[in-house]
Amino acid sequence: MIKIIVASNNQHKISEIKSIFNNNDQKYEILSLKDANILSNPDETGSTFKENALIKALDAKKFTNHIVIADDSGLIVKSLNDKPGVYSKRYAGLNATDKENNEKLIKVIEDIPVNERLASFSTVICIIIKKKIFYVKGDCKGTIITKPTGNNGFGYDPIFYVKEFKKTFAQLSEIEKNSISHRGKAIRACKELLEKELS
Repeated sequence: MIKIIVASNNQHKISEIKSIFNNNDQKYEILSLKDANILSNPDETGSTFKENALIKALDAKKFTNHIVIADDSGLIVKSLNDKPGVYSKRYAGLNATDKENNEKLIKVIEDIPVNERLASFSTVICIIIKKKIFYVKGDCKGTIITKPTGNNGFGYDPIFYVKEFKKTFAQLSEIEKNSISHRGKAIRACKELLEKELS
């Protein structure tokens, strides 16, 4: 079994990655930083998702010889000059909760016409195999709504509405969300890259 260290302790994220990686096989063992006993918590000082993913991957790699993957994701709202972007997790403050971030975004966007609330979730994954560094990307387009709907997922999922299912991310099942989500697309691209590199 191939061990992959995910440079994160976000259990929602780890669960999504495990589900996608081991969809049809049990070839990979996906471990969080905690699972691997790695104390890595670098400052995410990058100005792009790619830079932050690299920072997290390089820091975790110092503690292991296994493959390391790190993702940085965020919500990009066109009419807000691509904000919250890399500050998605701390949009309402350094230790803001998902609820506080959602409330701030709703307040900022509520006076903007519905057809101008276009947004996209974006994920960049940095993959380190031995000394080689790779990147893959995934995006998902949607619209921001002002009434949180649904109980699944995390982050901005309750206010991110997708046309394909006529639901928010928080109303989708794990299988539905993974089939179209930014992280789902990026993880499948990551798995393809690993299959190629490790064959």
